[in-house]
Amino acid sequence: MRNKYLIYIISFLFLITSCSKKDIQLPLIDSDGLSEIYNHSSIWLFFEKNEKDTLAVLNKNNKIINTHWLLNIDRRLTMKYVVPALSEMQKAKYKPSMHGKEGTFIYFAYANTKSNNISLIEFKPTNFILSEKKIKDIVNDDQIIKINLQKNKILINNILTDLDHVKNILKDYKNKDSLNNSRIFLKYNEGISYQKYLQTKMILSKINMAIDSTENIYSIK
Repeated sequence: MRNKYLIYIISFLFLITSCSKKDIQLPLIDSDGLSEIYNHSSIWLFFEKNEKDTLAVLNKNNKIINTHWLLNIDRRLTMKYVVPALSEMQKAKYKPSMHGKEGTFIYFAYANTKSNNISLIEFKPTNFILSEKKIKDIVNDDQIIKINLQKNKILINNILTDLDHVKNILKDYKNKDSLNNSRIFLKYNEGISYQKYLQTKMILSKINMAIDSTENIYSIK
């Protein structure tokens, strides 16, 4: 029997999580995404503190290969901890398998503050690159719009802005005839929060522009 992804189901899961003394704070995003999906299993990435250390605790016990996977990731985690989990999950999901089911995907779950429900956005296959040398050809392409997420600022082609203005700036680029074939390339410091990352991904999903499947995560020494 297929399971339908409904708000009361995931709310029940949060209750179970809370009762086991593990809570999770999903990203808060004021934007609509998918509100339901069939045939799914949930994966959790918790935020924990051990004295001064941050821990990302992955619970993937419920994942079933031939279902959609719903990633419930704590917004307090930084991308330093999230990217390894994302890499592991997509590798496991899309590897050749006799038990795999074509047409099933991975989704991020977030708290939709617009509708006061849980919504989803697809996590499309992504090539995470840690070395800028490996993306030289991409960043030197004149048709690339580079979005650089840092802790306290955002740069779009070296123009300083913030999340509230990203959408309008990208629309301006899109309206320029010379950039009709442009695509967006996302890079970010490993210290940015998952909240900021997913907010940006949601904004990009609403813009009718090509997005490069490679992302560059880097450290500031």
